[in-house]
Amino acid sequence: MTRPQEREQVRLTRLLAEMSLHTQVIIITHAKRTMETAQVLYGVTMQEPGVSKLVSVKFNPLVPPPLEATPGEVARA
Repeated sequence: MTRPQEREQVRLTRLLAEMSLHTQVIIITHAKRTMETAQVLYGVTMQEPGVSKLVSVKFNPLVPPPLEATPGEVARA
């Protein structure tokens, strides 16, 4: 991927992230960087000739670990 393509890819993934906060977005792509931003991936695989299989993967959002209090300190919520 050339630098201009990379910049466009970054712009696209940011736009998709913003849009996905208030609407459902469906993208058909093979671009890894675009797929990395997905919350759910759907695909079709053909493990044997003539037999298609639908697969899906749902990703959990990353949740930061809770802050732990050190002795004499109160943990923040």
